[in-house]
Amino acid sequence: MNKNTKQIALAVAALLVAAVVWWVQNRDGAASRDGNGPTSGTRIGPAPTLPGGAPPAQQTPKRPAPQPPHDTSPAPPTTPASKPGATVTPVKATFNVEFIRDTDERAAVVEVIKAIDAGGPFRYRKDGSTWENRERRLPKRPMGYYHEYTVDTPGSDDRGARRLIAGDQHELYYTRDHYGSFTNVRAAQ
Repeated sequence: MNKNTKQIALAVAALLVAAVVWWVQNRDGAASRDGNGPTSGTRIGPAPTLPGGAPPAQQTPKRPAPQPPHDTSPAPPTTPASKPGATVTPVKATFNVEFIRDTDERAAVVEVIKAIDAGGPFRYRKDGSTWENRERRLPKRPMGYYHEYTVDTPGSDDRGARRLIAGDQHELYYTRDHYGSFTNVRAAQ
């Protein structure tokens, strides 16, 4: 073989290896990316059928029923169940949101406080996740001490800027400017 033929053979071999690697990665990840199959890349058998050979009907996700407006009285207090294995224990449910002049904003904050005290449900997937206090505007605590919750921001295309930060001692801090400043809503218990 001459020099040019060897170079062409090596280039073709490299392309073939790259194509096989790409194919294996895409084949193994396809089921997990679309959420319809296993993540291990194992083959899936034939589609399930009902007696008589008919495929089962696809279920459409149900929308939650509209909730009646919440009153602004405090809910029965409990510890946020945001950590795995957390137990629910009574806490003092006093909080102060009187500094919020806009009644709609105040009602939204109270609604999230009630959800925190009840352990959920929460509207956003990230609600209850660890908040790291990177800005260091709240008292320094160990990682995992603070958890963030979204308060709806009207007109926002995403979660908006409003958050409640809950500490492990049931304290609550409210920010309407995405962690720029905080107001203590409930003291540590």
